[in-house]
Amino acid sequence: MIPSALRLAMQNSILKKYKKARTGRDLISARLRLATDDASYLESQLNALVKADDIDSLLSIRSGLAAKGYHAQESPPRRKNAAALRIASRQKSHIQGLGNLIGKSASGNDYLTTKIARDDDLWLHAEGMPGSHVLIKNPNAGDIPPEVLLKAASLAAFHSKGKQAGKVPITYARAGLIKKPKGAKPGLVTLRERKTLMAKPEDG
Repeated sequence: MIPSALRLAMQNSILKKYKKARTGRDLISARLRLATDDASYLESQLNALVKADDIDSLLSIRSGLAAKGYHAQESPPRRKNAAALRIASRQKSHIQGLGNLIGKSASGNDYLTTKIARDDDLWLHAEGMPGSHVLIKNPNAGDIPPEVLLKAASLAAFHSKGKQAGKVPITYARAGLIKKPKGAKPGLVTLRERKTLMAKPEDG
Protein backbone atom coordinates (compact mmCIF):
# COMPACT_ATOMS: atom_id res chain seq x y z
CA MET A 1 0.00 0.00 0.00
CA ILE A 2 1.35 3.44 -1.03
CA PRO A 3 1.74 5.82 1.90
CA SER A 4 -0.61 8.79 1.78
CA ALA A 5 2.23 11.33 1.59
CA LEU A 6 3.80 9.58 -1.40
CA ARG A 7 0.43 9.17 -3.11
CA LEU A 8 -0.24 12.90 -2.66
CA ALA A 9 3.18 13.79 -4.05
CA MET A 10 2.55 11.58 -7.11
CA GLN A 11 -0.85 13.14 -7.68
CA ASN A 12 0.62 16.64 -7.45
CA SER A 13 3.34 15.69 -9.92
CA ILE A 14 0.82 14.26 -12.40
CA LEU A 15 -1.39 17.32 -11.99
CA LYS A 16 1.52 19.66 -12.72
CA LYS A 17 2.44 17.69 -15.84
CA TYR A 18 -1.18 17.74 -16.98
CA LYS A 19 -1.47 21.51 -16.49
CA LYS A 20 1.84 22.04 -18.31
CA ALA A 21 0.73 19.86 -21.22
CA ARG A 22 -2.65 21.62 -21.41
CA THR A 23 -0.93 25.05 -21.42
CA GLY A 24 1.43 23.88 -24.13
CA ARG A 25 -1.48 22.53 -26.19
CA ASP A 26 -3.35 25.85 -25.90
CA LEU A 27 -0.21 27.79 -26.87
CA ILE A 28 0.40 25.57 -29.88
CA SER A 29 -3.26 25.91 -30.94
CA ALA A 30 -3.05 29.70 -30.70
CA ARG A 31 0.18 29.78 -32.71
CA LEU A 32 -1.32 27.46 -35.30
CA ARG A 33 -4.32 29.79 -35.70
CA LEU A 34 -1.98 32.77 -36.13
CA ALA A 35 0.15 30.89 -38.65
CA THR A 36 -2.97 29.91 -40.60
CA ASP A 37 -4.19 33.50 -40.62
CA ASP A 38 -0.75 34.73 -41.73
CA ALA A 39 -0.61 32.17 -44.52
CA SER A 40 -4.06 33.21 -45.75
CA TYR A 41 -3.12 36.92 -45.67
CA LEU A 42 0.19 36.37 -47.46
CA GLU A 43 -1.54 34.29 -50.12
CA SER A 44 -4.00 37.14 -50.75
CA GLN A 45 -1.09 39.60 -51.04
CA LEU A 46 0.69 37.27 -53.44
CA ASN A 47 -2.40 37.18 -55.65
CA ALA A 48 -2.58 40.98 -55.52
CA LEU A 49 1.11 41.19 -56.42
CA VAL A 50 0.62 38.99 -59.47
CA LYS A 51 -2.20 41.26 -60.69
CA ALA A 52 -0.40 44.55 -59.92
CA ASP A 53 0.54 46.46 -63.08
CA ASP A 54 1.76 49.82 -61.79
CA ILE A 55 3.89 51.27 -59.01
CA ASP A 56 0.85 52.58 -57.08
CA SER A 57 -0.48 49.03 -56.63
CA LEU A 58 2.94 47.76 -55.56
CA LEU A 59 3.39 50.56 -53.04
CA SER A 60 -0.08 49.82 -51.62
CA ILE A 61 0.84 46.14 -51.16
CA ARG A 62 4.11 47.13 -49.53
CA SER A 63 2.35 49.48 -47.11
CA GLY A 64 -0.11 46.76 -46.16
CA LEU A 65 2.70 44.31 -45.45
CA ALA A 66 4.55 46.90 -43.38
CA ALA A 67 1.40 47.61 -41.36
CA LYS A 68 1.19 43.88 -40.56
CA GLY A 69 4.79 43.89 -39.36
CA TYR A 70 6.40 42.34 -42.42
CA HIS A 71 9.63 44.13 -43.35
CA ALA A 72 11.44 43.27 -46.53
CA GLN A 73 15.20 42.95 -46.33
CA GLU A 74 16.89 46.01 -47.77
CA SER A 75 18.70 45.44 -51.06
CA PRO A 76 21.87 47.22 -52.08
CA PRO A 77 20.96 50.73 -53.36
CA ARG A 78 21.94 50.05 -56.96
CA ARG A 79 19.78 46.93 -57.22
CA LYS A 80 16.92 48.65 -55.41
CA ASN A 81 17.02 51.61 -57.82
CA ALA A 82 17.21 49.32 -60.83
CA ALA A 83 14.14 47.40 -59.68
CA ALA A 84 12.22 50.62 -59.02
CA LEU A 85 13.16 51.89 -62.48
CA ARG A 86 11.79 48.74 -64.11
CA ILE A 87 8.52 49.23 -62.25
CA ALA A 88 8.33 52.96 -63.00
CA SER A 89 9.24 53.04 -66.67
CA ARG A 90 9.41 51.28 -69.99
CA GLN A 91 12.41 51.69 -72.27
CA LYS A 92 12.24 52.33 -75.97
CA SER A 93 14.67 52.54 -78.88
CA HIS A 94 18.22 53.80 -78.72
CA ILE A 95 19.38 56.22 -81.41
CA GLN A 96 23.05 57.20 -81.46
CA GLY A 97 23.43 55.69 -77.99
CA LEU A 98 20.68 57.81 -76.45
CA GLY A 99 17.78 55.83 -74.93
CA ASN A 100 14.23 56.92 -74.18
CA LEU A 101 12.54 56.14 -70.86
CA ILE A 102 8.76 56.44 -70.55
CA GLY A 103 6.81 56.68 -67.28
CA LYS A 104 4.19 53.96 -66.71
CA SER A 105 1.96 55.88 -64.29
CA ALA A 106 1.73 59.17 -62.37
CA SER A 107 4.03 57.72 -59.70
CA GLY A 108 6.25 56.32 -62.43
CA ASN A 109 6.45 59.78 -64.00
CA ASP A 110 7.46 61.16 -60.61
CA TYR A 111 10.19 58.58 -60.16
CA LEU A 112 11.50 59.10 -63.67
CA THR A 113 11.61 62.90 -63.40
CA THR A 114 12.75 63.33 -59.80
CA LYS A 115 14.99 60.28 -59.24
CA ILE A 116 16.34 59.18 -62.62
CA ALA A 117 16.65 62.40 -64.62
CA ARG A 118 19.94 64.31 -64.61
CA ASP A 119 20.26 68.00 -65.44
CA ASP A 120 21.41 67.44 -69.05
CA ASP A 121 18.79 64.82 -69.90
CA LEU A 122 15.91 66.05 -72.04
CA TRP A 123 12.37 65.84 -70.63
CA LEU A 124 9.25 65.69 -72.84
CA HIS A 125 5.49 65.63 -72.22
CA ALA A 126 2.32 66.14 -74.25
CA GLU A 127 1.25 69.75 -73.73
CA GLY A 128 -1.99 70.41 -71.86
CA MET A 129 -3.13 66.79 -71.53
CA PRO A 130 -2.46 63.67 -69.43
CA GLY A 131 0.40 61.51 -70.59
CA SER A 132 3.68 59.84 -69.80
CA HIS A 133 6.86 61.72 -69.04
CA VAL A 134 9.53 60.82 -71.58
CA LEU A 135 13.21 61.17 -70.81
CA ILE A 136 16.10 61.18 -73.27
CA LYS A 137 19.17 60.08 -71.33
CA ASN A 138 22.13 62.28 -72.20
CA PRO A 139 25.07 61.00 -70.12
CA ASN A 140 27.71 62.94 -72.06
CA ALA A 141 25.80 66.25 -71.89
CA GLY A 142 26.01 66.61 -75.66
CA ASP A 143 23.58 68.14 -78.14
CA ILE A 144 20.48 66.02 -78.75
CA PRO A 145 20.33 65.07 -82.46
CA PRO A 146 17.09 66.20 -84.19
CA GLU A 147 16.10 62.63 -85.06
CA VAL A 148 16.41 61.59 -81.42
CA LEU A 149 14.28 64.54 -80.31
CA LEU A 150 11.60 63.79 -82.91
CA LYS A 151 11.50 60.10 -81.97
CA ALA A 152 11.08 60.91 -78.27
CA ALA A 153 8.41 63.49 -79.11
CA SER A 154 6.49 60.86 -81.11
CA LEU A 155 6.67 58.52 -78.10
CA ALA A 156 5.40 61.27 -75.79
CA ALA A 157 2.51 61.90 -78.20
CA PHE A 158 1.68 58.19 -78.45
CA HIS A 159 1.70 57.71 -74.67
CA SER A 160 -0.71 60.58 -74.07
CA LYS A 161 -4.43 61.23 -74.25
CA GLY A 162 -3.88 62.70 -77.73
CA LYS A 163 -2.55 59.47 -79.26
CA GLN A 164 -5.47 59.34 -81.75
CA ALA A 165 -4.73 62.83 -83.08
CA GLY A 166 -2.77 63.50 -86.25
CA LYS A 167 -0.29 65.74 -84.43
CA VAL A 168 0.22 66.50 -80.73
CA PRO A 169 2.01 69.52 -79.22
CA ILE A 170 4.97 68.30 -77.15
CA THR A 171 6.67 70.39 -74.49
CA TYR A 172 10.36 69.71 -73.91
CA ALA A 173 13.08 71.10 -71.68
CA ARG A 174 16.33 70.19 -69.97
CA ALA A 175 15.57 68.12 -66.90
CA GLY A 176 17.57 70.59 -64.82
CA LEU A 177 14.86 73.20 -65.52
CA ILE A 178 12.08 71.05 -64.08
CA LYS A 179 10.93 71.17 -60.48
CA LYS A 180 8.27 69.28 -58.55
CA PRO A 181 6.39 71.65 -56.18
CA LYS A 182 6.29 70.55 -52.56
CA GLY A 183 3.11 68.61 -51.86
CA ALA A 184 2.15 68.43 -55.54
CA LYS A 185 0.21 65.44 -56.88
CA PRO A 186 2.21 62.62 -58.51
CA GLY A 187 3.34 63.56 -62.01
CA LEU A 188 2.83 67.32 -61.56
CA VAL A 189 5.90 69.47 -62.25
CA THR A 190 6.76 73.07 -63.13
CA LEU A 191 9.18 74.22 -65.83
CA ARG A 192 11.36 77.34 -65.71
CA GLU A 193 11.79 77.26 -69.49
CA ARG A 194 10.19 75.23 -72.24
CA LYS A 195 9.99 74.70 -75.98
CA THR A 196 7.24 73.09 -78.04
CA LEU A 197 7.14 71.02 -81.22
CA MET A 198 4.41 69.13 -83.04
CA ALA A 199 4.80 65.35 -83.25
CA LYS A 200 2.92 62.47 -84.83
CA PRO A 201 1.99 59.78 -82.26
CA GLU A 202 4.16 56.72 -82.91
CA ASP A 203 5.27 53.85 -80.70
CA GLY A 204 8.38 51.72 -81.01
